[in-house]
This record gives sequence, C-alpha cells and structure tokens, in this order.
Amino acid sequence: MYCILSAVSRSTLESNISTIESKSTDSYKPSATSACSFPSTEESLPSAYNYQIKRTQIEFTMEAIQNNSKHYTGIPKESFHVIDILAEATGISVRDMFIIFRKLRLNEAYWHLAIQFQLSTSSIGRIINENIALLADAMDGFIVWPEVEEVQINLPSTFKHRFGAVNTIIDCFEIQIERPTNAVHQALSYSMYKKCNTIKYLIACLPDGLINYISKGAGGRISDKEIVRESGFLDKLFENTMVMADRGFKSIELDIREKKCSLVRPPSTTVSKKMSREEVLLNKRIASLRIHVERAIGRLRDFQLLKPHATVESRIINKLDYYVCIACGICNIQPNLINE
Repeated sequence: MYCILSAVSRSTLESNISTIESKSTDSYKPSATSACSFPSTEESLPSAYNYQIKRTQIEFTMEAIQNNSKHYTGIPKESFHVIDILAEATGISVRDMFIIFRKLRLNEAYWHLAIQFQLSTSSIGRIINENIALLADAMDGFIVWPEVEEVQINLPSTFKHRFGAVNTIIDCFEIQIERPTNAVHQALSYSMYKKCNTIKYLIACLPDGLINYISKGAGGRISDKEIVRESGFLDKLFENTMVMADRGFKSIELDIREKKCSLVRPPSTTVSKKMSREEVLLNKRIASLRIHVERAIGRLRDFQLLKPHATVESRIINKLDYYVCIACGICNIQPNLINE
C-alpha cells in the first residue's frame, strides 16, 4: 500500500479514543442548575434519570461502532487506528466522524442518527455540514497517484507479460439522485444509460486495485469522453505509459496519444463483422485485467449512499463529492484487492 499509516499501540489507541470520546460527549453534560448526580428530591429525579439514559445510549452506540467498525463505517478493525489519526489531524471529534461514516455506510436518515446519538435532527445536519469537507480533505490523502517506478514494483504478475506498461485502469460509475425541480438541472443530470437522473464519476485504479483518482461529480448526461477531458485526469498521466479502459472509451484515444501514452481496450465489434480468434483472445485478456476497476467500484457500492439506485436526497447532492472521496479513502485502507 502506498499510504504508510503510522503505527499506534493498542493501549495508546484506547487511551486516546476514550479521551476524544469524553470530549465529544461534553455537550451532553447538564447545566450548572441541573442535577449532576442522583438527586435527593423526587421532583428532580426524571431529568437526572433521562440524562443517564442518554449517556447510556451514547456509550452503547459508540461501543457498537468500535466493536463492529467494518459494518458501521467501512473501516476494518485492523485499520481502526486511522480514526484516532484523523481526529488528531482534523480536530473533528470521534462522535462527529462516526455520524458522517454511518450516514455514508448505512445511509441512515437524520432522525435515526439523532436517536442513536441522542441529538436533534438539526444538530445532525449541522455536524455533517460543518465537518464533511474537512474530513474529505483528510481522506483525500489516502488517494495517491504514485510514480511509475512504484507502480512497477507492485505490478501483479498477470500484467507483466503483455501489459507491463499499464499505469492505471479507468471506468465510470453513476449514482441515482432525486429528480431536480429545475428543468435545466433535470436535463443535465438525466442519464440515457440509467434512464434516470444521476451524478457520474470517473474513477481510476492502479493494476493492484488501489484507487488513485476520483473525479468531481458531473451530470449523468455527460459522455465518457467529456468527463475524461474536463476532469483533469489527462494531466495526471506519465509519458510512455498505458491506460486500460473498456471499449466505450474509444473516443479518448487521440487525447491519450497527445499525452504520449497509449490506450489499451478491447477490440471494437460490429454486427456485420465476426471477431477473429486473436481478437477474441485479446478481448478476454483485457477483460480479465480490467475487472480490477470493477471490483474497486464494487467496494464503493458497499456504501449504501453510493448504491446505483440510492436516490440521493436533494439536500445532500452538493455534498456527494465529499462522500465519494471519503469512501475512496476508506477503500484504500481496506485489505488489498489482489494478494500475490
């Protein structure tokens, strides 16, 4: 893996996380006029009792996430120390990060998150709005485009014989959104392929499956050629390398050549012409290698908010780029797609 995460001992991690958790729950402490311990009068008993229930609920939620972090956040248990690193780097409390991660991973409604964390729905919205850009910026550090030499060192053996110069594999994926009320936005986001309104992303991964590029979201109407040109992907390419793609990216071949690179894709087919034996074999070889970017997209689809037909709410469409970036960062700290 190209991102080297600093090691954190289990004892230090538990100590730091418990400290952060205590800070993150400070907002639940009662005011000076309310009871801080079990009251002596019967009239004040309900408020103290409710406070204790809230604290118990919060502790239960936090503990459940830590014990099953892969389910609630997408982060595997062996990489859980990343939470502590992110909290220290961004200043975002562990509780607030968990709220964002749960929204991304499980696509829970704000009211459900409010119950789980004993907050109001408006507080959930405020926490996400204030922290998601900062968290996405930190997670963007896990999405790297390494030098050619580094890619060659980690090149899977299946690429070395015929496609040793492949530096990246590209594809696009779309996420359904609620139908915009604005007619222009409806037209720009309507995908002829999905037959609904979508946001489209260009994604690239290395031959070993590590995500090394994710574009900003574009309306589903945009073509593969346009999103490659407008996303800035071409500026990332190194000379004398190969880009592997599906046959649908045929139209970007000239753009790739201008960067002194070459495009590797399955041979074009027509109804009137039968593929030769060599073309069939080449098609199978490329398909067997290009599948790695499909598997990377499959990992992103494990996040409920990024499902093909998630129908993202209008109020969070403007934050979808942040969610996608965070998800890509999380995928890169999961176990390698290819183990050799």
